[in-house]
Amino acid sequence: MDPQAITELMHELGKSDPSLAKRLELMQTLFERYSGARSQPSEVEQRQLSHARVRALHKRGRALHALCARLADALGACACFGENPKCRNCSGNGRPGVRDPDPRAFEVFVMPALERLNQTKSTE
Repeated sequence: MDPQAITELMHELGKSDPSLAKRLELMQTLFERYSGARSQPSEVEQRQLSHARVRALHKRGRALHALCARLADALGACACFGENPKCRNCSGNGRPGVRDPDPRAFEVFVMPALERLNQTKSTE
């Protein structure tokens, strides 16, 4: 597909779905940059890209924090795993096994690893 056709398609999609318009503008900027149509994004475009990256990093950080908290629950640990002496929840004493594991989280995270270990031992 030629660059002009892609640009027109993005423009039409943006008109038909206003909620996509901002994302499509960002995609258009990236498309133009990497297709060689423009050598440098404008200052406004650079700011938009930077803000989008920061938002994506914050979202990724929140997801990783939630995953870490679930894993800590599975292991009966504080979310800091006892690594933070200034932790408000455990003062650095929340290592795995300090409390009862969450049964559902244990089933999701720990049981598959234990089953794998058992399989490995039984084939030796």
